Amino acid sequence: MTQVEEFHNANGGHYRCTVKNGKKYGPGKYCYPNGACYDGEWVDDQYTGTGKYTYPNGDVYEGDFVNNMKQGKGKFNSKESGEVYEGEWQADKKTGKGKYSYKNGDNYDGDFVDDLKHGQGVYKFKSGDIYDGEFKKDLFDGQGSYKFSSGDSFTGLFKENQKVKGLMKYSNGDEFDGEYSNNQKVSGKIKFQNGDAYDGPFKDDLPHGRGKANFQNGDKFEGDFLQGKLHGSGTYTTASGDVYEGQFDNNLKNGKGVITYQNGDRFDGEFKQDLKAGQGKLKTKDGEYNGQFVNDKFEGQGKFTYNNLDSYEGQFKNGQKNGQGEYKFQNGDSFKGTWVNDERQKGVYTFSNGDTYDGETVNCKAHGKGTFKSQLGEFTGDFENGQRKKGKMKLDNGEVYEGDYQNDKRHGKGIYRYKNGDVYEGDWVNDLKEGKGKYTTKARDIYEGDFKQGKMHGQGIFKYSSGDIYDGDFLDGLKQGKGKYKYASGAIYEGEWNQDKFHGQGTYKYANGDIYEGQFVDDVKSGFGKLRFGQQTYEGHWKEGRPHGRGKLIGQNGKVDEGNWKQGEFVEEGDVD
Repeated sequence: MTQVEEFHNANGGHYRCTVKNGKKYGPGKYCYPNGACYDGEWVDDQYTGTGKYTYPNGDVYEGDFVNNMKQGKGKFNSKESGEVYEGEWQADKKTGKGKYSYKNGDNYDGDFVDDLKHGQGVYKFKSGDIYDGEFKKDLFDGQGSYKFSSGDSFTGLFKENQKVKGLMKYSNGDEFDGEYSNNQKVSGKIKFQNGDAYDGPFKDDLPHGRGKANFQNGDKFEGDFLQGKLHGSGTYTTASGDVYEGQFDNNLKNGKGVITYQNGDRFDGEFKQDLKAGQGKLKTKDGEYNGQFVNDKFEGQGKFTYNNLDSYEGQFKNGQKNGQGEYKFQNGDSFKGTWVNDERQKGVYTFSNGDTYDGETVNCKAHGKGTFKSQLGEFTGDFENGQRKKGKMKLDNGEVYEGDYQNDKRHGKGIYRYKNGDVYEGDWVNDLKEGKGKYTTKARDIYEGDFKQGKMHGQGIFKYSSGDIYDGDFLDGLKQGKGKYKYASGAIYEGEWNQDKFHGQGTYKYANGDIYEGQFVDDVKSGFGKLRFGQQTYEGHWKEGRPHGRGKLIGQNGKVDEGNWKQGEFVEEGDVD
């Protein structure tokens, strides 16, 4: 029998519903002492059909029931949290298709199993992030796609809310395709929007371990990474063809390594902060350097061997020869001394023939103070542009020159001391005495006057150690022209000279007062002349120093003998050939 009844039981509960055979059937409302209420359809004393259940805390479920359990479709509202589920239920649990709105603003639309998100679904975060894919036990698990509000997106495999393997696209254009652990990259390929790319292991979301990188400028790297940077050993190849193989630290070449340049150059040595530093060997088209480097340049002690077999061994600074060093030329010459900015300064230059220069240089030439030693002797003094300028030359034969030079020859003022004791002081031109000068012999003969081509030439005075003096003209080292010769004895000749002899017209005053005026030939009276001797006078022709030919003798008493003379004898008339 069916009837509508309303009850109030002893524990405070009450209900009003249809009762059939002592059991609730059909629509009815039942409120529990704890404040919970069910208002809906009943079958055999159980919620079955459509109904609304209000929990003591104010939560509300409205939907399908079967045997006191939520089953079918229904909507659950949590008063406390404000969360809402609307969808399918089974055995009092969210199972099947449904939508869940979380109190934090998140939303889920998809499959449920036993109150958990399980199967296919879309989860939208309040932040704007969206996951679309598979779920297992309330977690992202399986294939799915995650779109971030930032514009980033991941498509691939998830495990327990974490990315496992897939493609990550970043809003800036970067892309990563690979494996994850704890939501961080562990291995894969990443392409950056600037064109750079990396393939290899990761740690803390950064390249870490042995990997490969390709850069947008065409450069390539294969080797070790640490926290996203080149670190350890590896090979770096530039777009131009240069190849570095060695150690890296913080993206920079650091430690030992080898660079092979596309032009054929090769460096094998140490690096610091991406620059050559420490010991190394560099081969170039010019030659080979083996030594120390600082800031990518030769600095410290080193040796450079040129392709032409020249070599320099010594100190370098800022890529140039600086300090003490020795340069050896392939022809056997060498320079050992001080260098500044690749230029020789003060030092010793040794020629292959044994000659040496010890002194200052400018532009690789002797310049300034120095000493030059050769097979001929030793010069000490000033140099200019590789040539002697002024100084003292000691010849191996004992002779010494001190004075000016031009074009590496004696030129200007100078003093020359001969090994025989002679001394010349005066002007020089092209290694020869020329101009004004003074020549003193060991015997104390002195010539002072003009020189030309190394000989007495022009006007001069010759003072003999005997006391004789000549004042007059010279030609090619000999008395020639006009001149005056004073003998220590008191005799004087004044007149014409030829090749160091009286020759031509002249006057000879004897020490005893005799005087000859006339012609001479080779130091001998010859030609026409007048001789006054004692109280007599002879005037006429001479030959070989004696009257010969036509002449007259005027005696002291006035007597005149005039006629022919032969070899100093008066023959009156006749042949005097």
